[in-house]
Amino acid sequence: MRMECVAILLLIGIMIFSFLRARRYSFAIAISPLTAVPAMHLMGFILSKHISNLFSHLSTTDIHVGIDILAAVLCCLLLGIFSHYFTSKKTRSTFLVLSSVFELLLTWVLIYNLKH
Repeated sequence: MRMECVAILLLIGIMIFSFLRARRYSFAIAISPLTAVPAMHLMGFILSKHISNLFSHLSTTDIHVGIDILAAVLCCLLLGIFSHYFTSKKTRSTFLVLSSVFELLLTWVLIYNLKH
């Protein structure tokens, strides 16, 4: 799932760049937390090896799953914080629901692929 995470990061990066070019700075900031889960998943491959050396009773997979869950929680919190950039309540709630569902499903798929 490494290449998939890189592709997701590239697509979100293109979206952020497009919003910045269109001078929609608030939208670019609002979608930036969507990069948390794929970025932390990629960093988790390195971090889990180092952390498992410190805590020998934990496997690298368990640590990586913990990193992915932490990234999902962080992403959902940041989405909630940055959602105030949307002025319409309907737009804000739609953005929060769709973005959170996307991140939670992505996290579930990443964890599932780690375990199997």
